Amino acid sequence: MRSIAYFGVPLAAERAKDSSKLTPIAGFSVAEAELVKSLLLYGSYENYFFICRSSGSINEAKELLFTYPNNDRTEVVSIAEFEKIKAYERVILLSASSILSELIQARKLLDRPKYPIVGFTHALSYLIGLPHILNLLLEQVNIFDAIICTSSAGKMSVEKLFESTSSFISHRFGFTPHYKGKLPVAPLGIDTEIYYPRDKAEARSRFSIPQEKKVFLYLGRFSDIDKMDPFPLLIAFAKTFAADKEKPFLILSGDDTHLNLTKTLQNFAVDLGCSDMVKILPDISSQDKPWLYSAADCFVSISDSVQETFGLTVIEAMASGLPVIGSDWSGYKESVKDGVTGILVPTYSAKQCMDTVSSAAPIVGEGMSQWLLGQSIVVDIAHLSSALRFMAENDFSRIEMGRQGRKVATEKYCWREVIKRYETIWEDLFEVANSATPVIDPLINGITSLHHSKVFDHYPTGSISLETELEITQFGFEISRERMEKLLQQRYMFFDVDIFKQILSIFIRHQKMNTKTVVKYLALDFEVTTEAIFQYIVRLVKYGLLDTSSKKT
Repeated sequence: MRSIAYFGVPLAAERAKDSSKLTPIAGFSVAEAELVKSLLLYGSYENYFFICRSSGSINEAKELLFTYPNNDRTEVVSIAEFEKIKAYERVILLSASSILSELIQARKLLDRPKYPIVGFTHALSYLIGLPHILNLLLEQVNIFDAIICTSSAGKMSVEKLFESTSSFISHRFGFTPHYKGKLPVAPLGIDTEIYYPRDKAEARSRFSIPQEKKVFLYLGRFSDIDKMDPFPLLIAFAKTFAADKEKPFLILSGDDTHLNLTKTLQNFAVDLGCSDMVKILPDISSQDKPWLYSAADCFVSISDSVQETFGLTVIEAMASGLPVIGSDWSGYKESVKDGVTGILVPTYSAKQCMDTVSSAAPIVGEGMSQWLLGQSIVVDIAHLSSALRFMAENDFSRIEMGRQGRKVATEKYCWREVIKRYETIWEDLFEVANSATPVIDPLINGITSLHHSKVFDHYPTGSISLETELEITQFGFEISRERMEKLLQQRYMFFDVDIFKQILSIFIRHQKMNTKTVVKYLALDFEVTTEAIFQYIVRLVKYGLLDTSSKKT
């Protein structure tokens, strides 16, 4: 029986934005929610566990999970209930991120060294820094673990991150660590039953767009920090069609909760003299989004951000039957076939500028350094202008490119097919794990965090252990369930009050015993680890319901 264990339940970001336009939305949040939805729709695994960081968040997670389809194969578990997952032999520990420290720790806590760990590349520019890369190079990563790279360009960047960090360690410390896992390439997917060519006249009526116009569309986050600088697009558009009698239309749409650029973009269009050719539609609903693609004739996205690894909206546009004008950049190079499904616009980087930004990044901060990196990348405006002109004047080629784009999207990027590719990767990892001897690091918390008990063991007077004799106090006898909930479930809601109640009932019957015996009793009634039960017992001591005359081992 095969299972997936996934940390948390992602908020369906696009649906959340329908309720409040102020809800921030980004490619990662959309991709993560779509990944989970598609696993449940098209995945062939028997069980899908969603791991909560505390017992108190289980109800919230269950409510979120209820909004996803096919949730009958799902179960929400807290870290204290890991035994439920541990009962299964073939489990993939899965994350939508390439930061795998959580999954590495989960595997250690589960004591299942042959569970494969799988993550995905996303926003790789934010990974530059020793902590994340060191964790993957030096931690308990095995040959049956993987980071799925959503593009070959992303894979190359990950390899460079590992190579440069390994070289630094080798130079400084005299040994060369290596990432032991795999880096398979497989794309993200889109729902081709949502994104498909719809009636253009109806779509344009929906947004009050003139029926006779040629319409270009950019749809994505309004951010010149970590998506694309939209101002060169406006410059190219205004320059290209300034002398035309019949001017086309440019729509800029997407999330604008991060930087609030709408007003600035409107003013910029006025300054360029093209405001009558530009329509800005920030923060549209998920229902409007597919219709907006169908209202357009051509999609334009000239990403210049090192944060961009894949580009979901490019695939959504292709699935909607649109040709794409895209920058010759990162994952766009692979999703857009130049001359077949669209036109790729050359990009140029200024290495000296980028190196200066890299050196100053720790001082200027993440946001400023990401923006400056984007300002070190040039999208060829003359080439962009030619591409815009070509799409405006060549109806047959434009329509054929859109048709080819739809074909590529349905064959390669449909979630049903993408999930099959993921499962093939996972099955290969299971096979490798079966025959491999896993690396087991003696440091449970690895290189990124030492045991606090070791670092701070000189602070307290003494310690409490499984051998410590405890007894119930008068307060423990007297406390009611209601008072117990208020007292012991405050703050992070990590604890289950029923376990507290059961521990106290054991002490009421037996008066005094050591913690090891209590753990043995509790294990019969609750599927929680020894460590979790011990945490409950210590909290009861902390709040005066249990006591020991000598809190020493």
